[in-house]
Amino acid sequence: MKIILIFFFLLEALFAFESDFSLYYESISLEEKSSFSTAYLELKHENIPTDFGVSYNISATLNAPIYRENDFYDYLETEILLSSVSLDYYSNSSAFSLGRNRVDFALLNGNFDGVIYYKLAEIFSYKLFYFLKYETLLPSYYTQNDSIDILGVNVSYENKYVSVKATAMKNRDENIYHTKASVMHNRYTLSLEAAAYSAVGKKNEQIAKVFASKSFNNSFIELGYMKNFQGAIDKLLQFEQSELNYFGLGNKIYSPNAANIYMEYLVDNKNYYFDFLLGYTEYEKNLQALEADISLVYYINKEINIEAHIMREETTTESTTLISSALNYRFSL
Repeated sequence: MKIILIFFFLLEALFAFESDFSLYYESISLEEKSSFSTAYLELKHENIPTDFGVSYNISATLNAPIYRENDFYDYLETEILLSSVSLDYYSNSSAFSLGRNRVDFALLNGNFDGVIYYKLAEIFSYKLFYFLKYETLLPSYYTQNDSIDILGVNVSYENKYVSVKATAMKNRDENIYHTKASVMHNRYTLSLEAAAYSAVGKKNEQIAKVFASKSFNNSFIELGYMKNFQGAIDKLLQFEQSELNYFGLGNKIYSPNAANIYMEYLVDNKNYYFDFLLGYTEYEKNLQALEADISLVYYINKEINIEAHIMREETTTESTTLISSALNYRFSL
């Protein structure tokens, strides 16, 4: 199977129109210092017709660890993943995709094998999907699940003042729901977001967030509160991290009985991107966690950027620091 993937990867390297290359380094301080570095390459080729009709999409990802200290991410080996390959059909108000796609539907994040039907409109749209396999390869993360059976719907309603997005899906005996509703006025936004998981014979999971934000010309500020209502959050995160939680180290938000307050300040312009995130969580019985995350991306030009991230979490029992950096280069073949 890997030989076939290598063949597709090399074939893609010859014909790709757009490519992304990242040199990635990460260091973490726990009881002892650990570090990890890798070369991460993604090649993409997409044929989108100028008029409506049939198109195809193919991309491949290579992750090759270069260095690790103290067995950091020791489960990660050199991997080549055919991250997307699909046959698509577009019309003026709908689309259909068959194959492997990169999906971002709230609680579904990653590469999924299956079918997606899109119904597109200016205000109301929806997606119907059915997935049989899940696999994702990132610089410091790899996972796969060959036994999923997900059937679901994703709906969206948006106008100038209101935005509502909801996802409902069933994975065998599991039921998973996510919804986000926002009210906007004069660059102010007030939002409520919630997710729930239920299955026969398993613990239910429920988490919710309310937050307010204001956007400026090139900046953004947000204040929010999150609450975990039933036990630890686990099954809601089985397809990558939930968008409910922005924190790189988690800030213990998914721990039993967790309640979190946070603030975020973001600046994004043509020269750089800066993000500062601060949060405080009370969880379990009289335990606290404080986390601060700083991210900086500097755009050297349209093709090259460098990024750095510093994350620090202090809890009642331990402290963790994670530092990561990357050099990203986008090129066309």
